[in-house]
Amino acid sequence: MKRKENKFLIKQNLDNLYNGKHTLFLNSLIFNKIISELKQNNIKYNIYEPFKDSDYKIVYTKVKPKVICFKIISNKPLIHQAIMGSLYALNINEGYFGDIVIDENYYIFVLKSMASYIKDNLNYIGAEMVKLEEANLSNYERKYLELEFLVPSLRLDIIVSKICHVSRNQAKKIILSDSVLVNYVVQNNISYLLKENDVFSF
Repeated sequence: MKRKENKFLIKQNLDNLYNGKHTLFLNSLIFNKIISELKQNNIKYNIYEPFKDSDYKIVYTKVKPKVICFKIISNKPLIHQAIMGSLYALNINEGYFGDIVIDENYYIFVLKSMASYIKDNLNYIGAEMVKLEEANLSNYERKYLELEFLVPSLRLDIIVSKICHVSRNQAKKIILSDSVLVNYVVQNNISYLLKENDVFSF
């Protein structure tokens, strides 16, 4: 089902580009498929990212997309999953919003075309009442946590097992369910050997 959805999203966003529009926010998997297609067809393109190393990017050929950053005002601490769940509950295409940034405050990036709707309707995150106000986060830089693990090899199943604190069997299931990306491509080979500077996510 996921692969069919991905094919539809790729086609939908490519159609936008071929008609002179921009894509929606794209995750790394869809983004790379679209870039690959554009390169094959010798189509010039530009990439918009709200900040360096953002997870979600927008591709455009002519008109740069208009994106709004909202700061989420809340009296109580929020968690990423709750913010994401409340956005999904608005029943809008997930491509209309990009990264959720949790720093000292909480921020979301949304396409301007959907900004008013999100601002008017995202009143609660979980049981907590919230309000949104526009903010500027263009100079934001991600902070990274460096972790060290002792592992017998760089096999993908071993690394996933170590990072997720699950058994090798559970790690195998995660990998075989199309949930692991290596260099932004789904990797189903449980014995794949990670190399220096590989980027993987799950």
